[in-house]
Amino acid sequence: MSLSIGGYAAPMTDPRMADHEMGLELQIVELVEQRTRAEVQGRDDDARGIQGEIDFLQAELAQTAERISRGA
Repeated sequence: MSLSIGGYAAPMTDPRMADHEMGLELQIVELVEQRTRAEVQGRDDDARGIQGEIDFLQAELAQTAERISRGA
């Protein structure tokens, strides 16, 4: 099923997936701020750990966006 928006067919998606996507984006923003604070404070080990969390969430965000684009 699709919905026509401005002449383009947009797949119907589960609003929970869009909510999940937004939640991931917010978590990434918060972690980027935490990483920056760690870097400024010279806590390089903490910054690397936080970057690992950011990388994981970015991969999950990409997978979620792919599912949304397929209309899953």
